[in-house]
Amino acid sequence: MESMENVRDYKCLSCGAGLRFDPVIQNWKCDYCQSIFTKQQLDQFFAQREAREQQRAAAAGRPVPQNAPTVELDSYHCKNCGAEIVGDAGTIATFCLYCKSPTIIRARMQGEFSPRYVIPFKFDQKQAKALYAKWIKSHFLAPGAFKQDEEIEKIRGVYAPFWLYGSDNVRVYMAGVGTTTRTWQSGNMEYTETSYYNVVRDGTISYKNVPVDASTKMDDTAMNAIEPFRFEEMTDFSMDYMTGFFAERFDQGKEELQERAKGRMRDYARSKVRGTISYSSYNSQAEQIDFQNISADYTLFPVYLLTNIYQGKAMQYVVNGQTGKIYGEVPVSKAKLAAVFGTAFMIVWLLAGFIGGGILGW
Repeated sequence: MESMENVRDYKCLSCGAGLRFDPVIQNWKCDYCQSIFTKQQLDQFFAQREAREQQRAAAAGRPVPQNAPTVELDSYHCKNCGAEIVGDAGTIATFCLYCKSPTIIRARMQGEFSPRYVIPFKFDQKQAKALYAKWIKSHFLAPGAFKQDEEIEKIRGVYAPFWLYGSDNVRVYMAGVGTTTRTWQSGNMEYTETSYYNVVRDGTISYKNVPVDASTKMDDTAMNAIEPFRFEEMTDFSMDYMTGFFAERFDQGKEELQERAKGRMRDYARSKVRGTISYSSYNSQAEQIDFQNISADYTLFPVYLLTNIYQGKAMQYVVNGQTGKIYGEVPVSKAKLAAVFGTAFMIVWLLAGFIGGGILGW
């Protein structure tokens, strides 16, 4: 069981009710008394409270909280109501199921599991649901029932773990053959001339903020699809941003995912270099991409996970909590699809009839 010192609860500084980060106002809000607090106010409050806790721990001969060992346990005590909640060992931000207080398990964000950066949520669940509704309605062939709000079973905001990779002075060498073709006519003859050119590109590229999701719970395809994130809005990590949201800890290390990051860098290098080749065609014959000084920063990205129930099946959707970009498979209505093909067939038939000199002998 997690020690009480390793659990941080977020209470309103005015009334003691639960406090959450509001993405709309980019501050912390109490839904009970409507008080609003800045990050500076919260940091000052927790610094003073934790200093008092350390003094009491030292006076009692107990280890001070920040030196408590990081443990991999599946339960914790809510500091608001005292309930014991069983949870996933990878969870770092959650809610008490009984009193709904937002709770941060600090022991799970220590040492190597301490994020360096975070991109805060930019909009709330209500806005995320509205974005999804607009997106799904843009899919004409989606079943009508699927587009109804009541079919949305649940939506939750989650800070997903990512590694942000970088590498300085990546040497990129590419060699191949480029061709150009020109055609002309002389009299009754048509001539074609093809010219061949040796192409060599040799230089360096630096990479920064190449993202790779670091949780086996998150679908890699979905996480790639909701990119890009705006890194100019990234800030130093603070537990304060976790309030009001769930958060997951990485379960795939930076070394384990480094090859995926290299693959993305290689693809970008090929695209960038080939963008400088203006020949009609290019045939690559040699390629070498050497990486040096690869870095990786543990970062949390905002995503909304949404479930829509259709014909008894749970359909999962992912919303970028910063940009609003959405990914997910949309079912197709057979009736609408048949209507589209039927309409297209009728149009072709009518056009063929007119072009052919009449319809049904008219």
